[in-house]
Amino acid sequence: SLTSVSFNGAVTSVSNNAFQGCSSLTTLTLPQTLTEVGVGAFKDCRSLPKIELSSSVSSVGTEAFMNCSALKIAKLNCPTVSVGTDVFYGCVALEEMTAPCQTQTLAEYFGRETVSGMADVTISGVTYYIPSVKTLSLIGDKVKEKGCLISEYPPATKPNFYHFPVRNRIISGISNGIL
Repeated sequence: SLTSVSFNGAVTSVSNNAFQGCSSLTTLTLPQTLTEVGVGAFKDCRSLPKIELSSSVSSVGTEAFMNCSALKIAKLNCPTVSVGTDVFYGCVALEEMTAPCQTQTLAEYFGRETVSGMADVTISGVTYYIPSVKTLSLIGDKVKEKGCLISEYPPATKPNFYHFPVRNRIISGISNGIL
């Protein structure tokens, strides 16, 4: 029933599976001297709401935070170099993520499924807004049922009031072609 972990001194590494299954862990304070988070180091820490890795971290192991189902905020500060696969797989409450400048694809972070609660992801200072799995599923069902989805904006563009004139122009253009 470990609830809090705070490292003192010059700790540079958290070993593979070191805190795996600490399901009551709610507070994690990692040192500025940390350079490596091992494979599965905090896997299944189901009560952990936030993690923040300092700029000295150069490696985050595969499945390091897998199934941390209460994790809402994950900050992997630049310039983390090596990030394993499935690091945030099963982190269904994740709402905010800041990823390293040198990064892999989002699929490598989240593994076999997209995180259902994801609101936005920041990579190299650019924020990408990603709809939840549920939202994508509903949109996909509607597209299959009723038609298609068309936009002049790239996927995951945040909605803004000034997008509506462009949307209306597309709708009127399609409507003229359909009538």
